[in-house]
Amino acid sequence: DVWEPKESEYTPNITVSQWLELLNNPKIIGPVWVAALAMFYTEPEGTTCAALGEKFGRNPSSISGNCTQLAKRIQKETDCPIPKSNGKNQYWPILFFGKYAEKEEPGVFAWKLRPELYEALTEFGISKYLPTVVRTGTFDSWEILDESTAVKHCDKSFFAYNGSGVPKDICWFFDADQLGQKESAALKLIYNGKEYSGKVANETTDRIRTRLFWSSELGSLFAPMSETADTCATFRKLETGVYSIELTGGEVEVPAIDVKEAISQIKPYIYARGFDYPDGLIENFYLSLKSKPFVILAGTSGTGKTRLVKLFAEAIGAEFRLVSVRPDWSDGSDLFGHTDLNGNFVPGPVCDAFDTALENPDKPVLLCLDEMNLARVEYYLSDFLSVVESRERFEGKIVTDAIAQYEDGIPDNLFIIGTVNMDETTFPFSKKVLDRANTIEFSYVDLMPQPRTGEILFPQELPNSFLRTEYLVLSLDCMHEWEYMNSICAELKAINEVLAQANAHVGYRVRDEIVFYLLNNKNAGNLLTHEQAMDNEIMQKILPRIQGSSAAVKNMLCELFKICAGDYEGIQTESDNASAKMLKASHAPDCKYPKSAKKIAFMVRRYEEDGFTSYWL
Repeated sequence: DVWEPKESEYTPNITVSQWLELLNNPKIIGPVWVAALAMFYTEPEGTTCAALGEKFGRNPSSISGNCTQLAKRIQKETDCPIPKSNGKNQYWPILFFGKYAEKEEPGVFAWKLRPELYEALTEFGISKYLPTVVRTGTFDSWEILDESTAVKHCDKSFFAYNGSGVPKDICWFFDADQLGQKESAALKLIYNGKEYSGKVANETTDRIRTRLFWSSELGSLFAPMSETADTCATFRKLETGVYSIELTGGEVEVPAIDVKEAISQIKPYIYARGFDYPDGLIENFYLSLKSKPFVILAGTSGTGKTRLVKLFAEAIGAEFRLVSVRPDWSDGSDLFGHTDLNGNFVPGPVCDAFDTALENPDKPVLLCLDEMNLARVEYYLSDFLSVVESRERFEGKIVTDAIAQYEDGIPDNLFIIGTVNMDETTFPFSKKVLDRANTIEFSYVDLMPQPRTGEILFPQELPNSFLRTEYLVLSLDCMHEWEYMNSICAELKAINEVLAQANAHVGYRVRDEIVFYLLNNKNAGNLLTHEQAMDNEIMQKILPRIQGSSAAVKNMLCELFKICAGDYEGIQTESDNASAKMLKASHAPDCKYPKSAKKIAFMVRRYEEDGFTSYWL
């Protein structure tokens, strides 16, 4: 019955005016965190995350995770004291008092906003930031699948009266919860690509009754489905007051993500924020993340590698965490933390990303290791590199062996992206690292500024399934694409025979991940052509491993060029200026894999000039 901690034991010492400064600084408190505070504000006497989840149709784990991250952000910004329990930091008391909930909820905590914060939220006008109440489930003859999809299980009245009753619990879906008695609002209803008029209205009898109406013209189009058993009308909210309708017979499934459509929205979102990346780069970045949750972005300093990760995360509604790599990192404790001389655990810089991923299991978390090769990657990241290979599917999730203090392993919604600059201050990569990542090269920069339209574009909210792979084991997961998979493997076998000439051949891991990349591309409706996708994978999985000073390396590159250029016969391996002919051929319109061919030409030129070559020019 007692709210803890007592004021005499702990207070963050943040005044009402200081809270207002924090709330009014969008760089500190973003819209997701403001919404979390707004939900708790509606329960001044305290409540549980589960109760708020029920009230607003939100995931309780997401509410909990958002509040934890907000409290950590506030502590970082204000340097307020942190209470401890059993040697571990406790962040929630920065925002709340807590106590055990009622007996029917053993082990569950209820939380109440601190009075200074509550007063500041009142002055701030927090109520206008309350999220839309989303209640999924069945309500009379309606079924809410998500915040933008509702299914009406049709009866005779649906077809007879050109309208349907709307239960009170789902009025929000048609924005009817904003209407007073006897008020109505016009709607646009789209059926088979054509727009029809409609309206939602509150009618008064002994209670407020809400109904949805559509024109008789639209009703006549519905009529042929009136005799179909179990007819369902699926309403999808496209924007305020605009709904598409689809009539089907039988059960209705939750619509799958249209990857092409999602990508088509990501690209202009990034462009509108001042970054113009080459054609195909966003698609390549997506496919690389989808194939393996470890990607390396390599190239010239200042080309927007880190910003790509941040903007991509924003565009899909993912969490973004940035960790700058230190040159003195040498083992996993530099990432995951350690126990100090007093026996207190000091969390490492990646713990925040891991904790966020665990607390928000359906939201992708993109962790960017900035300038990751300032230290030796295979040293400080060795635990991750090993554990990521233990991935397997279990009860609908991808699980791994334990890593550091995380007994459940690497969350399947955590994606690690490293940015690298290859110069004299950095370390080269070992094949252990390169074999486990797609290495995307950033070399093209257009210094001419591009005009922006000024259009305000909003991010999407895409679930973890958008990035989580469908492929883990080639022999189990790819059998439905046997013929296509075999054609890819046959081409890789020919490439591997050339690589073997200089002992640079690849193993099963590289083969599998190239196949996964190409299958993901095909499943997404061919974001890239097969040739573009294979070109990317030769560049990202094969060429980064090649280096050396022997004649065998040059001969191998020349033979590999012939494959990439499409059996080009004009290259003589003994020629002193083979690179010049290669570079010209790589620009030919019939060049099969132009990016890889061009890169090989530059690698051969370096060999001709220096007697040594490497992908990392």
